[in-house]
Amino acid sequence: MSEPIVLYDIPTIFPGTSKAWSPNTWRIRLALAYKGLSFKTEWVDWPDIENVCKAIGAEPTGIKAAGGPFYTLPVIRDPETGAVISDSLKIALYLDKTYPNTPPLFPHNTQTFQSAFGHAAYMAIIGAMFHTVALPTANSFSPAGSEYFRATRTSNFGEAFKIPESRPADEVAQFWKALEGGFDLVSTWWDTGNSNGPFIMGDSLTYGDTVIAGLLYWAKVVLGEDSEGWKKFIVWDGGRWARLLKAFEQYENMN
Repeated sequence: MSEPIVLYDIPTIFPGTSKAWSPNTWRIRLALAYKGLSFKTEWVDWPDIENVCKAIGAEPTGIKAAGGPFYTLPVIRDPETGAVISDSLKIALYLDKTYPNTPPLFPHNTQTFQSAFGHAAYMAIIGAMFHTVALPTANSFSPAGSEYFRATRTSNFGEAFKIPESRPADEVAQFWKALEGGFDLVSTWWDTGNSNGPFIMGDSLTYGDTVIAGLLYWAKVVLGEDSEGWKKFIVWDGGRWARLLKAFEQYENMN
């Protein structure tokens, strides 16, 4: 490759390796590094996402609750082919198809399995996880980004995703219990076909692994490694999720 792939990502205000936080963009950040593909990051603050996507010809990935196209990141732009791809699953499929001589994200024709597992695992976790880490997430952005994030959670997804400044202790405890239950469920699926190794398919990293890793990096970044919240994640399910992130360490490429 003569020019690196461009990954469009959303920054936090944190310096260095904590700048990336989004569970969805982390999927592609890890996938690019795993495949050994050269890439660079274009950081896009929340209020600018729609305009940047339109400017580079990126397709919307959904419809807002109030109507109208919904633009999200990650997006990649590949100078080698001229392609601009939205949505993490579509990007991963594109990378495997376009660069077949790199390590596959969907080995042995597992596109359907990886897609279904990734979606099911994400949906089992995301509801409780959002309400658990939404406030520290909102506080991780610039003032303009934080205001935009808070406003668009309700305008794009409805009042259920409003971010209060505080919650009653019993409500917080319920969200943490639900979140642990979500990870427990995913862990049982993990055990169904995997007798060893940190990944879904044992020792082979695949797209489904990046979905879970992305969620874990989100919590690790916005909660902080020394927080009581993050310490819960790393002991759940016999330390499985700590081992998974350990296996991903070599792919934490922050280009």
